[in-house]
Amino acid sequence: GNPTQIVISNPALNFNKTLDLKTDGVLICNDDMKMGLYPIFEKGNSLLVENDINLVMWGFNSRTQKLISAPDDKTKDSANQYLKKIVDGELAVIGENPFFDGVKVQASGTAAGADSTPFIAYHQYLKSNLYNEVGISSNFNMKAERLISSELDAAEDSLFPLVYSMMANRIAGVEAINAMYGQSISVDFGSIWALKNKELVDDVTDNNEDNTDVQNPAAVKSRIE
Repeated sequence: GNPTQIVISNPALNFNKTLDLKTDGVLICNDDMKMGLYPIFEKGNSLLVENDINLVMWGFNSRTQKLISAPDDKTKDSANQYLKKIVDGELAVIGENPFFDGVKVQASGTAAGADSTPFIAYHQYLKSNLYNEVGISSNFNMKAERLISSELDAAEDSLFPLVYSMMANRIAGVEAINAMYGQSISVDFGSIWALKNKELVDDVTDNNEDNTDVQNPAAVKSRIE
């Protein structure tokens, strides 16, 4: 059920052609599900933006500690003038009894102990979940106490499946390129992923380097180069 041809259209190179996936080149998939990383980042970033909006709205609402209501336009104008003078730093005097009789001050719902902690915790969770999806360890535990080693290591195993799947597809891809075009291309982890264990990614354990040097930055740098 998989496609056997691919259409490539590149206006910059003036190239538009239908190619055979087996004879004209090598198609390298990002992962086993051929999903790519775009849906992961789209979902995570969309939720982060929505939570940013929640924080902004919370900031706006937190400015309203009291709600002032007036029964008529005259009383409303008097209340607005009074508030304007207070904001401008002027001392305001109210000398009309109808103003006191008509104006009502009500407590805002935001003044009842609401704070931004849930939004901050949710933001940290979303960002950590996004990083973990692509194999970057990020803690989202909101415990006030310090975390023990077992708690920090608990989610480590969940970091590797997608990253290892992407590496396995790239290894298979460059092996196909080497066989088809007589090249000697190799691929390995880079950046923070280079410090992770590569064992069993290519189903061969003998060719994996000893990981005892990962704590030595100079050794890691030399190996990467």
